[in-house]
Amino acid sequence: MIELQPSDMNLATLPDLGAALAILTWPGTYLVRRTPSGTTNPFDTGCFPLVPFTNRIALGKFRFGGRDVHLGPNRRGDIHPLHGQGYRAPWAVTDLSQSRAVLRFVHPAGEWPWSYVAEQTYSVEENRLHIDLSVRNTGEEAMPAGLGFHPYFPRAEDTQFQMDFDGVWLVDETLIPTEPLPVPGRVDWRTTKRVAGEAPTDHCHYGWRSPAFITYPSEGLKLTLSASEIFRWFQIFIPEGQNFFCAEPASHMPDPFNQPVLDDTGIKVLAPGETLSGWMAIDVAKI
Repeated sequence: MIELQPSDMNLATLPDLGAALAILTWPGTYLVRRTPSGTTNPFDTGCFPLVPFTNRIALGKFRFGGRDVHLGPNRRGDIHPLHGQGYRAPWAVTDLSQSRAVLRFVHPAGEWPWSYVAEQTYSVEENRLHIDLSVRNTGEEAMPAGLGFHPYFPRAEDTQFQMDFDGVWLVDETLIPTEPLPVPGRVDWRTTKRVAGEAPTDHCHYGWRSPAFITYPSEGLKLTLSASEIFRWFQIFIPEGQNFFCAEPASHMPDPFNQPVLDDTGIKVLAPGETLSGWMAIDVAKI
């Protein structure tokens, strides 16, 4: 575990567990879910990077550049591969200071048949966490690519959420998108709503316009979740009976390779040597 604490904000990351965010406090209040000591499961952490794709690919099958690709499931109980390779691999620390940590993941061609290098940088200020994430195609052929972040936020009875968006993707029973539903969608998050008051959900929202806002009235705190312009999709995961929820900026929709009727799924094509990059920030303030 590597810790950063230049001011009131304290951060700890786990390079060997997908460069995941283990702790984020300000000052002493947990801003993301606290990671259990000794966990080996990235889904128990506070946040992890999604690279080189986000969410699910239906049965792991798609065709790109004249090549048929088949990825196996990578999470127990899910028939679809999920969130790429980066979150399940160790990352190397390439630079470290009191307020900044740079981590790198090198992926050789394999089941995902393209080689790439991903880099994530945590930067901590007095009341802000800034995370840069990038992926560079190191192969000799064009590679499809996407990025995302998977933060887990504490969920109290009075926790509130609000964001601006254009609509939501309805899904089948395995959480693969089936059809778009324009605003107000299933839940109209354009107006502030209590997270605990909504039904369980795991849906991708399209046309997200940064930022989103998370308010904790009982704690007297408000978080502003912002991201760069490539993140126009936003996954909201509210599980039943849990004390957290996920608010996930993504650069493309789920299962982007199998949506032939859409002009824009968000997936990018990187030429050899080309890089896709983006950032997410969490700002905290008293209310």
